[in-house]
Amino acid sequence: PGKPDETQDIEADAKGPVVALCIKAIIDPFVGHLSIFRLISGTVVQGLNATNTCRNKDERIGAISQLNGKKSESIDKAVAGDIFAVAKLKETGISETLSGPGTRVVVAWRQPPKPMISYVIKPRSRSDEDKVRTALDRVLAEDPGLKQSFDPVTKEVVVSGMGVNHITVATEKMERKYSVQVDLGTPTVPYREALAGRADVRYRHKKQSGGAGQFGEVAIKVEPNERGAGFEFVDAIRGGVIPGTLVPSVEKGVRHTLESGIIAGFPVVDV
Repeated sequence: PGKPDETQDIEADAKGPVVALCIKAIIDPFVGHLSIFRLISGTVVQGLNATNTCRNKDERIGAISQLNGKKSESIDKAVAGDIFAVAKLKETGISETLSGPGTRVVVAWRQPPKPMISYVIKPRSRSDEDKVRTALDRVLAEDPGLKQSFDPVTKEVVVSGMGVNHITVATEKMERKYSVQVDLGTPTVPYREALAGRADVRYRHKKQSGGAGQFGEVAIKVEPNERGAGFEFVDAIRGGVIPGTLVPSVEKGVRHTLESGIIAGFPVVDV
């Protein structure tokens, strides 16, 4: 673990140390999360304490089974060379290694290619909106080549995959297994807005409608900053005319306003 250049050979020996590679995951509506392992070395029995050497997390292997199509058959043990299933593991996902006591190895795994195309997932109805997160998480757990992200600017959930068919099959699985209907759309381009010139503005706030009156005056200058320089706040108050404790609140208000520009509602940068 942590030293991928240091390798060692492992013999496929049923009497050797336990080394198992998680090669697949299935989310079963009745059984729950099933982790499918290829047992490279050793013998696995129910109740074995193992370690996920990729995360350094302990796991306890419960009942083990072998899958034959849709049927699951309980078995007493699995030996080197077997493919077996374990239900409800908390810390292990696809491509990760379980090692038995006294063994610390990580089996090499070829990661899937980077996604080539992205779509926005939009729930078709209000009821689908409540269930789409759970369904999407389960589909992602079964398919390591599928990725999802959230764009804080456009507020869109984006799903990326190898191609159109890859993503379409995933959404069909969400509808077939979890009764969640979604539509696919083109992701919105997260534009940015910037200032084209300088402005010197003064604003006076007065409110008198029962109780203590409100009065405040703001003088602010805004101007474009250099490209890529980001936001810069300059306190030009002199002589303590305004208490220093109020200045951070002004900066906080400006930062909040910059989150959505006046042209198209995108963040304002380089001010």
